[in-house]
Amino acid sequence: MKSKIYFAKSNRANPNTVMKVRVLLESHNVEIVEYKGGDFSHQPMLKCDYLVVLPEHDDCSYSDDELPLGKGLHEQIRKWIYSKNVSDMFIVNTEDLDVWSFEDLEVCDYDDYVNHSVVLLSENLGTLGQILENRLGPATDNDSSLTTFVTKDEYQYLLIGTN
Repeated sequence: MKSKIYFAKSNRANPNTVMKVRVLLESHNVEIVEYKGGDFSHQPMLKCDYLVVLPEHDDCSYSDDELPLGKGLHEQIRKWIYSKNVSDMFIVNTEDLDVWSFEDLEVCDYDDYVNHSVVLLSENLGTLGQILENRLGPATDNDSSLTTFVTKDEYQYLLIGTN
């Protein structure tokens, strides 16, 4: 049976980093579960074996051991730590997909849904790829494309219109 990984991400996460995580997860024999819109429920997340959290990475405002969270990610982490094993939660701390261990959540502003809290981190555990390989075995796709991604200067747009 495939392991299930819930991928929780900030709406303000770098799209290239989101794609890096997706490609890396897809390279393992896992089922990826994500919130796709509509009514929200924690139940799909709680049915998963692992939680991968990708917060926004704002290099200007926070240190290496704390990351900003919106209310949605805050609530997902809080629900996970009270219902599941914290060691099965991976918080991606850099665009290089470094994972840090969870220490605590600290609410900054109960009324601010964007800058609601920070997650406090304690130590670097390695990269997400290393951790997945240790937990799940080697990736099924060892193609070098796992490390090749689009940069913001390489975006191309196609506009389709009708008259």
